[in-house]
Amino acid sequence: MKAHLANYRLFLVVLAVNLVLFLVEPPLAQQSAVNSMKFMLEVLSIVPPVMVLMGLLDVWIPRRLVESHLGEESGLLGAGVAILLGADHPAGEFVCRGLRNRTLSLSLRSQR
Repeated sequence: MKAHLANYRLFLVVLAVNLVLFLVEPPLAQQSAVNSMKFMLEVLSIVPPVMVLMGLLDVWIPRRLVESHLGEESGLLGAGVAILLGADHPAGEFVCRGLRNRTLSLSLRSQR
């Protein structure tokens, strides 16, 4: 149970701060809650399309190709490719991070 709660640590801290703020300064707490909801909606609008895109990339692009361009041994070229892929759309950072993590986990699996 503690490990499960640890995954939601940031959310619980923000919730606790908002509750304390509600007791001390209600108008500020209301503005904080509105900002928190706006941020949550923004994140929720980005994450699902990124997950769909990651699934499609997993099917459409061969793993060896991704590993060769974004894997551990890609070096500066890999970083450049990741920057170019992520520069043109809002969710690019998530996509490139996901591709890079995927290739790292694949390379770790192949070493076992």
